[in-house]
Amino acid sequence: MLYLPKEKAVLALVVSSLILFAFMLLVTTNTITNVSAVEANEARVGVYWDSNCTDRVFSIDWGTLTPGLMKSVVVYIRNEVEEPAYLILSTTNWNPSKASQYLNLGWDYSGQRMNLGETLQITLTLSISPYIEGISSFSFDIFIKGYRVSPVGGIYIPVNKLELLAPYIGLTILLAVAVISVGYVKKRKRDTEIIS
Repeated sequence: MLYLPKEKAVLALVVSSLILFAFMLLVTTNTITNVSAVEANEARVGVYWDSNCTDRVFSIDWGTLTPGLMKSVVVYIRNEVEEPAYLILSTTNWNPSKASQYLNLGWDYSGQRMNLGETLQITLTLSISPYIEGISSFSFDIFIKGYRVSPVGGIYIPVNKLELLAPYIGLTILLAVAVISVGYVKKRKRDTEIIS
């Protein structure tokens, strides 16, 4: 039977566990990184450029921006489910990360309920701090999510169990790899001592 040297075996286990952990992070992340990518939970709402809701918004080109000013873009959001929905706006994946300190995305949605097929004209406004420095280009992802109304009041937010469990699964795998590595090294050491 062919055995790898102890250092190579440990290195192979560490590298394979890091690759597995990175893969798990990629599987649980469902965003597209490009300049101001726009995503919506399409099972509930659609984001469009036109009031007839035929031209979907996938990204927004903010163009050249001036510190201290704002840039606005009009989009149309349609409720595409058979139940009332409310909207939530969030941003993520700021590049560079410090851009989020100087840029702020807001909208004129006032929290009203959207019924089936209802379309709202929404203005997204990007505000640029007059104190911005060291940023010549940026990108970030925009998420517009529609949530159904809970039967007892409030907003229902579905839970993605894989996203919640992924860090624990990754840590469990890393712990298992560490335990197996230690056991392997001890066994090899014991076998070497017995042979000599």
